[in-house]
Amino acid sequence: MLGKWRPHPEYRQYVSRELKMRWPVYLQSIVNHKDGIKKLWLLDLDELRGELSPCYASTGRPAENQPELLRSLVMMVECREDSVDSWVERLRNDDILAIICGFVPGEIPGVGTYYDFLDRFWLASKPGKVKKFKRKPKKKLKAGEKLPPKHPEIVKMIVKYLLRGRKFESKPEKILHRILSVAVVIPSAKRGLLGDPEKLTISGDGSLYATGGRPYGKKLCQCQDKCDCKRRFSDPEANWGWDSYREKWVFGYTAYEITAADSFHDLPIYIGMGQASRHDSVLGLRALCELRDLYPFVFKRFIGDSAHDAYPWYELLHSWKIEAFIDLNTRRQGKLSLPGFTVDKDGTPVCAGGFPMVNWGYCESRRRIKWRCPLVCGKVPECLNKCSPSKYGRVVYTKPEKDLRLFPKTPRNSKAWKKVYARRTTSERTNKRQKIDYQLERTRSRSKRRIFWRLTLGAINQHLDAWVAQSQVTLDEIIGIAQAA
Repeated sequence: MLGKWRPHPEYRQYVSRELKMRWPVYLQSIVNHKDGIKKLWLLDLDELRGELSPCYASTGRPAENQPELLRSLVMMVECREDSVDSWVERLRNDDILAIICGFVPGEIPGVGTYYDFLDRFWLASKPGKVKKFKRKPKKKLKAGEKLPPKHPEIVKMIVKYLLRGRKFESKPEKILHRILSVAVVIPSAKRGLLGDPEKLTISGDGSLYATGGRPYGKKLCQCQDKCDCKRRFSDPEANWGWDSYREKWVFGYTAYEITAADSFHDLPIYIGMGQASRHDSVLGLRALCELRDLYPFVFKRFIGDSAHDAYPWYELLHSWKIEAFIDLNTRRQGKLSLPGFTVDKDGTPVCAGGFPMVNWGYCESRRRIKWRCPLVCGKVPECLNKCSPSKYGRVVYTKPEKDLRLFPKTPRNSKAWKKVYARRTTSERTNKRQKIDYQLERTRSRSKRRIFWRLTLGAINQHLDAWVAQSQVTLDEIIGIAQAA
């Protein structure tokens, strides 16, 4: 059962009092951990108590120090520590670090307590260790090319499933989603760090993470030559996937993150995970569905790379009243033409003279896009093919409903579209912060649950960085609060 939960004001008083007592002697150590002190000073975990209580039995020995354990894990990522064993040893030898996390020096929980905490909120049993061996693929894909879905029609099938109002079955990381949302994402929205919650723009992207488990496993058979018999794996859920950025095969998982694109703090609001071979277009559908159920926000725009360029994606986003800003896959062609006009790769009508028509805005009442003659609009100096005697020039209309992919509401060649799509880089920066700034790519965790926990803790730290920058809290203020008390 869940034991005593120290309220956040009480935690603040404890930290302030203990740091004040040690300020003259441990000055350098306190200053070295100033960033972590500020983060945990602002991180209020009291709202999580109601979320986590159902994960504990109603009888038995009370589980103590639960908020302290979570703060400690957040601090572990802040300190770039990638081993729980090393982190516990570090806490036992650093009184200042123990106090920052809320522990009493000399009373640090053991390594097993940490692992029990990590496993408690993962709603799935551990998978079997034995499975059939699959070799590393030899074929290399082209630069920038994504590994295609195993089943070509899977995106279409999932979209039909969602349009019927169906939901995905609960995922094992459901509690971790709630921890991220309740602890930092919703508070960030209240602080105004995500943008307008009534019309959020979001960006989705996947990134590969290698597992610490060996891809070849341990042989159980007596075969002398190469064989594909079943083997024992330390991470049986991982598999091979193609990293299009580094152009190499990776044994591990694909993490799909959705970021608040209106925020210039690059803040992730959702994390999903699948095997390394899982395509972004498949993971993204599940992520978007769960995101809408997780938050009370209104999502107005979705930004995605060419991996999301599939007609079912546009159909689903249109049904959910989310405008799509998705880059076109150059290996796919449009399937619609206009009478008397051709359409270029960006969905822009091309006149009889061979010039792209000029976008003249979107008519909301008739739900159509207006295009005018480029000669009359001054975009070309001359045209031998004068197709209209009108001074206003030739006009053509395109309706997004006829082809949601080729004719988006905001045309792809417009400045407005390019301005919105430029915010997709927030996904790249989020991945960079996770992998490089917090060194999560260096961790050699051997299970999906451990890697997912690391990503969640990294996302929490990203939000806390933004909180600290906004609040500008200082160590002097923290110590001053204790002095005033």
